[in-house]
Amino acid sequence: MVGSLQLSGTTLASIAQQLPATPVEKSLVAIVALAVVVFVGRFILGVAWKLVRIGIVVVGILWLVSVAAPQLL
Repeated sequence: MVGSLQLSGTTLASIAQQLPATPVEKSLVAIVALAVVVFVGRFILGVAWKLVRIGIVVVGILWLVSVAAPQLL
């Protein structure tokens, strides 16, 4: 198949050799991975919070219009 990812035994062995071996290296990799997850999570939550605020404003405007001039809706 074109575009499919196939891992052979030698590829997996080379990946396994590149993984950190000592506890300090493993800890460093774990902390960096956690930092990446937190950074991405903060970005996603920031975008989500902006969308929530926009939604609150839009629904509030629609509610005010429906109360002030129900014939417009």
